Amino acid sequence: MNRAMLAVTTAGVLAVATAAVAAKPVLKVNGKEITDVSINLAMRYAVRAVPPGPDQQDQVLRLTVEQSIIRTLLAQEARKAGITASPEEVAARVKEKRQQLAKPEILDAIIERFHGSEADLVALEEEMILADKFVAEKVAAGVQVTEADARAYYDANPQEFEHPDQVKLRMIMAAVPKDASDAQRAAARDKANRARARVVAGEDFAAVARELSDDPSRQRGGEIGWVRKGMLFPELEPNVFALSPGQTSDVLESPRGFHVFRLEARRGPGKYPWEEIHGQLVQTLTARKIQQRLAETLGPIRKAAAVEILDPAIRELLERKPAPTAPATP
Repeated sequence: MNRAMLAVTTAGVLAVATAAVAAKPVLKVNGKEITDVSINLAMRYAVRAVPPGPDQQDQVLRLTVEQSIIRTLLAQEARKAGITASPEEVAARVKEKRQQLAKPEILDAIIERFHGSEADLVALEEEMILADKFVAEKVAAGVQVTEADARAYYDANPQEFEHPDQVKLRMIMAAVPKDASDAQRAAARDKANRARARVVAGEDFAAVARELSDDPSRQRGGEIGWVRKGMLFPELEPNVFALSPGQTSDVLESPRGFHVFRLEARRGPGKYPWEEIHGQLVQTLTARKIQQRLAETLGPIRKAAAVEILDPAIRELLERKPAPTAPATP
């Protein structure tokens, strides 16, 4: 099988399939080789950024290759600027990444399949740290958006801050694993029923959420904020939007598990109040400025870079026009 063809491994990751017995360089950036091991390790990030679809595998590979080129260039610029990453920093990043994965063995499966070693993962994370530091120290430094800047943008672009009918929610979720057994599903349903019974009996919803919910919102007492139609699973939406303020839902099921909702408030179409969004707007406008400055910084670096695509199939994929994206389903 061609090593540039994407396949799903038994570990559940997208991978560039190969029959080789050693890691193979597939790219070269200013003389630095990037191997298929590095590309496949990096794919676990790219796959999250690409929506499902018939062209998803090609899109993931395209995105991974471009990100690998940019990351390598930024790391090279970081080294030129005297920016370093200590072994302790890199080791901590590797440990953190392993802990973030539901199945840390995925990384080991990729390394083994492509005949790499732990050193490949360490090298990739070091490049990521250097790239991040370069952006923070040489690109983002000095970028500032004030409250006054954000307010001016808010007043000048009212159409960007309109919202439809919304409900404000809290949630308790009992998670169900993807390949759950009947016993696991029954245990999750029972957990959700017990949580609802406690809330209906008068216990504070937020306190019960902090104790029992499996969703990250438990840290906020189950608060998930304002939600419009289309943001929830279709299985949940009719029941949730039928609630009255202060009302608690029955136990509802979705692909993620079993849920109990409390509807806190409703509001009709209108404009988000400045007081509600000013902090987020400052962050958004700051991120835009950083992205703009990064693009300006990368432009001449990317243009001057010597980039070689060593793998013929990857070269063919990058030269091929992407398939048109299907329109979103209402």
